[in-house]
Amino acid sequence: MAESKKEELHRIHRVADQLVTMHATLRDEYQLKAVILDLVIMGSSLWLVAMVFVNSELAEA
Repeated sequence: MAESKKEELHRIHRVADQLVTMHATLRDEYQLKAVILDLVIMGSSLWLVAMVFVNSELAEA
């Protein structure tokens, strides 16, 4: 009985380690794409806010 509990704990530990490793791998793989997407969203938001507050005479020129 005690051996089966020990094996189950070992299995849980192994699966948890596998999940954490895969999560870290995916985080590292998509880090550059996430930064680029953040910069694109920030730049387009800045441009849209600037267009809202720009004087219409300047926008037509």
